[in-house]
Amino acid sequence: MKILALRILPVALLLLCADPACAQPEADCTDAGTVKSCPARDAIPPLDSQITMFYYEDFATAIDYYGTTLGLTLEFDWTWIKFYKTGPSSAVGIVAEGEGAWHDAQKTNAVMLSLVTSDVDAWYERLRHRENIVFLKDIGDGGGIRSFLLEDPGGYTVEFFQWLTPED
Repeated sequence: MKILALRILPVALLLLCADPACAQPEADCTDAGTVKSCPARDAIPPLDSQITMFYYEDFATAIDYYGTTLGLTLEFDWTWIKFYKTGPSSAVGIVAEGEGAWHDAQKTNAVMLSLVTSDVDAWYERLRHRENIVFLKDIGDGGGIRSFLLEDPGGYTVEFFQWLTPED
């Protein structure tokens, strides 16, 4: 019975795969040690969402900034990490430095959170008179976008921008 099952299993696996490329033995994917394309192995799996993680020494101030000052919606809440929604399938993760954190907070951050909006002027007007807002760049046009830049409490740059329509 074991021998029959071992002979049937590969056939069953082939029937489960809708893509004929799944049937390619690994030997068909190599050529004298050089890897050739194998569609089943090289297919890009789907991505469901995107989260950018920022690390903070002063976790409470960062939470207040993203939740209250910017007004983003809290989507996920653990004691040491919180996700604030930035789009239908994206978020910014606010992480407390220390136990559980993958990285330490940095004095200088080379990461920028870019938030794309269809109304950058409305965001600018909403934020320009609020406390705790540090502008790195005032609103303006350039490079195909209209944008402004902020610095958050951890030193990260937060960009709000809107795509401009190219003039014909």
